[in-house]
Amino acid sequence: MNEQQDGPVEVPEPEPQVIEQQIREILEEVRLLNKAAIIAARDVKTEDVFVEEWGGKVRLRSISADDALEFVKDLQDSPNQAGSALKIIALCAVDEQGGRLFTLDDVTELRKKSFSAILTLQKAALKLNGMEADFVKTAKNDSGGVG
Repeated sequence: MNEQQDGPVEVPEPEPQVIEQQIREILEEVRLLNKAAIIAARDVKTEDVFVEEWGGKVRLRSISADDALEFVKDLQDSPNQAGSALKIIALCAVDEQGGRLFTLDDVTELRKKSFSAILTLQKAALKLNGMEADFVKTAKNDSGGVG
């Protein structure tokens, strides 16, 4: 005869050592990449960001290491951090096929757009590329960290 219990069934927490062992086992099963696998990896991420001021979404794409190095160099060399905010958007905003929406020459036009919209896209672009606000501050203050 089955007895029904009232309320949720409590599941005991696994011991930390058990969790650590499971993690080690999973990591051992992950393949070691060679040069060809790294070069062939499809590592570009995209994210569609709703921009309320523009009434639609903008697709952002992660940037290459080369573009990221150039962006960080710009942060270090330029006293104009606002220009850097626009540059990251120009580097990341893409169409449905993955082609850039803007060239770096279009940054002048982007300067005329809503500041709030630009901030929304800048935050999303930095996050998508692993460059949170503290990273940008560090890069801005570190004149010898990249290159």
